[in-house]
Amino acid sequence: ICVFANNQWLLELGETLGQSPFYRALAGSRMTVVMMDKASEVLRRLWCVFEMHETSVLRQGFEFWTPLGKVGSPLVSSGPALHALGNLDVRAASATNEVDQRQIINYIAGEPEL
Repeated sequence: ICVFANNQWLLELGETLGQSPFYRALAGSRMTVVMMDKASEVLRRLWCVFEMHETSVLRQGFEFWTPLGKVGSPLVSSGPALHALGNLDVRAASATNEVDQRQIINYIAGEPEL
């Protein structure tokens, strides 16, 4: 969503996550497609974790994909993806911007945004 929702040269995220163009685009979608590589790198990116969190809160659908296809299809076993998701630790994920990182972690933890 980031590449389509945010001006990549002049980020204007708003004062809270809920005011960001990223969140508004996510709230207007029907589902989230999560692209997973072998290392499940997406689960280490805090903005991606935020996107998955909000997809769940908004009760939208998920699809998990790998370069080989949709997880759970005949070509792609769901075992590795489920294992990676089961080991997800939000505290281990990071964002490039420290303020974004603090804001997202606090938001997911249910703390008020500062």
